Amino acid sequence: MFRIIKVSGESMSPDFNNGDYVLVSRLPLILGMVKKNSILVFKSAEYGILIKKVSDIDRLKGLFYFTGINTDSLSREQIGAISRKYIIGSVLLHFERPAAETD
Repeated sequence: MFRIIKVSGESMSPDFNNGDYVLVSRLPLILGMVKKNSILVFKSAEYGILIKKVSDIDRLKGLFYFTGINTDSLSREQIGAISRKYIIGSVLLHFERPAAETD
């Protein structure tokens, strides 16, 4: 039900940085609590596991559209529509990278 995922990359910087950790759960998705601007972690066939902000939802088709926070992030068009079944979870908690950790 819960999963801890390490953030990789700077596409969500400055809110989420490389080496940070997030606690995610599918529960908000199951309960219909995900809305525009929610932060989700999902699987992309082309880009792997991503963390992005929801820019739009097509609830009838179960499709989600995403954008990054950083200007260097993948665009909504590059990511494309992501089916609900590929959503890993909604970010519940954010843990900043430990100061002693280096990449």
